[in-house]
This record gives sequence, C-alpha cells and structure tokens, in this order.
Amino acid sequence: MIRMKPWLLGLSLAAAVFAAGCGGGGSSADNPTTPEPPVTPEPPTTGKVAGPLDAVQTPLSETVLGQLAGAVADTPLAPVIASADQIVVQDLLDIVDAVALGLQQAATTGNPAALADSAPQVQAQVMQMVTHLRGLLDALAAGTGGTGGIGSNPLAGTPLAPLGDALTPVLAQIGALGTGGSSGTDLNLTQLAYVVGLLNNHLQTGLSQIPAEARNAPVVGAVFTTLSTSLTDVTGLLAAASTYNATTTTARVQTTVNNLLTNVLTGIVPVHFLEQQTGNPGVLSSQIEAGIAQVSAVLGENLGVVLTPVLEDLLGGALSPLLDPIENQVLPAVLTPIIDALSGGLPGVGGSGFGGTQLGGLLGLVTDALASTPLGDLVDDILGPVLCLFAGTPLSFLCPSAP
Repeated sequence: MIRMKPWLLGLSLAAAVFAAGCGGGGSSADNPTTPEPPVTPEPPTTGKVAGPLDAVQTPLSETVLGQLAGAVADTPLAPVIASADQIVVQDLLDIVDAVALGLQQAATTGNPAALADSAPQVQAQVMQMVTHLRGLLDALAAGTGGTGGIGSNPLAGTPLAPLGDALTPVLAQIGALGTGGSSGTDLNLTQLAYVVGLLNNHLQTGLSQIPAEARNAPVVGAVFTTLSTSLTDVTGLLAAASTYNATTTTARVQTTVNNLLTNVLTGIVPVHFLEQQTGNPGVLSSQIEAGIAQVSAVLGENLGVVLTPVLEDLLGGALSPLLDPIENQVLPAVLTPIIDALSGGLPGVGGSGFGGTQLGGLLGLVTDALASTPLGDLVDDILGPVLCLFAGTPLSFLCPSAP
C-alpha cells in the first residue's frame, strides 16, 4: 500500500481550492461551460506477468507514482500520472518481464528458441497497452477541453490535437488484432516488434507537431519522453528476442529498465525540471542515475543465471537504497511547494503550451512552484551519495564518485 506522508495532509482542501480557482480556462463568458472533472483511469489490469521485474514495478507504482498522483489528487494531472503508471510501469515492464522469463527458460533448457514462447504474453501486454494509451488520450482531453468521444480523436480542438490524430487510428488498428488465440490473431516476436515500432512511429509523429512548451512541460512532457524512449527500447528488445540471441536480448532488457527508471525518477518526478529551474543541472539526478546503474548491473549480471525469486530479491535490494531517499526526501522537496501552491490557488498562471486550459494552468503553477524551490542542503546532507552495493567488488566503478 502507498504510505502517505504527513506532508500530504490537507490535499483535499488544496485540490478543492485549485478546482475553484482555476476553472476551465478556455470557455467564453458568453457561452460558459462546466468542465468535466478528470477521470482517473481504472487500476492496473489483472492480466499481469509475474516475474523478476515485479520488484521494480511495485515500489515504482506505489512509492513513487502513487505519491506523485496523490499530491495532485482531483486535478487534471492525476489521471495523466495514473495512465503513465499503467502504460510504462505495468504494461511495458510486463513485456520486459515476459522476455526475461523467456531468457531464463532458454538458459534452463539450453534452447535459445525458448524465447519465442514469450510471444503470447507479450501480445497480451501490447493489447493492454493500446487500451491504456487510449486512456491517456482521454485523461489529457479531460484537462485540455477535448471531447473524449469514443472512436474519434478525444484531443480534437485542443493544442494536443496532432497527438490524438496520430495515435487514434493506429490504436484502433492494433487493438483489432486482439490478444491472439480465439480472441484474435497470433503474432510472433518479429511481428510484435513491428507493431510496437509502428505505434512508436505514430507517437513520434504526433509529438513532433504539438507545441514545444507542451513537450517540455514538467511531468506531462516527461510522460511523453518516457513513452517515446520506452517504446523505442521495447521495439529493439523484441527484435533482439526474435533472433534468439540471449546476449543481445539481455543487454536490451538492461537498457530498457535503465532508461525507464531514469525517465520516471528524474523526469516524471520532476527532478531534472527542478534542477533547471534552480540553475543546478545534475546536482540530484547524477546521484539518482548512479543508483539506477547499480540496479541495471544487478539485472545484467543475473538475468538467465539465477531463478526468478532470487533475482527479484536482488533487484529489490538494489532498489531500496535508491528509492528510500527519493520517497522520504526528494519527493517531499519536490511536491511540498506544489501542494502549497495548490492550497494558495494562484489563479491565472501561464498555459505551458496548453492554451490556457486547466492542465496548462496547473503546469504553469508547478513551474512557478519549482522555480522558487531552493535545493538547500538536499544533496549533501539529506540525499547524500546513494549507498553503493558494489563497494569493494569488481563493479565498484558503478559507485557514485565522492563529492
């Protein structure tokens, strides 16, 4: 369960003040409309792959994204974060988990072609991802004034319309393939790599046409970046797995997990943005990335060599010294000013490339809050160098350098 911190108390009041102060942002005085409240997507679906990366998914979802969504509860940003959790932490990492299990099976049997057995699980997760990507478009529409109409572009008439135009048709086409078996067309790993790559191409096309301010906005812009990078990585992962090359596939798993953790922990959690706003690039993120490198090293060294429960324990042990300071120091430092800003209302903040919409107003508020947040002694006295699990081992080069 998510452990709610004392600094999250009073969020309901803060959210209520924000909702009252910001309004819809885009309606005219002559034709007033009541904006629909943001709809938080349903919890992650139960069609889950149980594997070693559960040790990454659970704390990332509950400890990190859960707290971030809680801090902006009842605002247009909460369902966007929830969708990112579903797509990136659940669906995409479950695809990686399915391939990881295939690698273990290949190592156990001595038959690299065992990787092909992961295709049905991968296909099921791709179809879940398609559903959740549609949910992301609807979540964005709820905060930007889109219609949310089923079967059409829910972002029509908003600054993000090109993203919906690019994704809506391809999501419908891929969704029609179904989960395989009696429910659709069975796809092999090569075909699945093509499908994910096609989806990524459409995502890239849409992102290239939306306002630059939206692509670079705090949190939401990082969601876009995380999706783009993860889809690129998973396309390469599936292509490698389809050749039954265990070494290349293992390296792709490592890269995918490393990039995903980096994007979530320094992007969606707006660490990079905080650094930029305060003129201190890399002061926090470099140490977080050093901890992520340790997690990736554990994965690369043990995937296909040890059994799933052992690897899951190893990954959990590597994540703990990284996530503990993020949960207890970094998140409060980032989110407290945002919560304070919400409680103060701060009406009339800039649109952040979202044309004065509710979501744009909130992101402008986040930008202003982070810009006024002093980093203080967070790095040296609170976060400190991430505990190195590999000190005194051949992997000690992964340890953060002493300040």
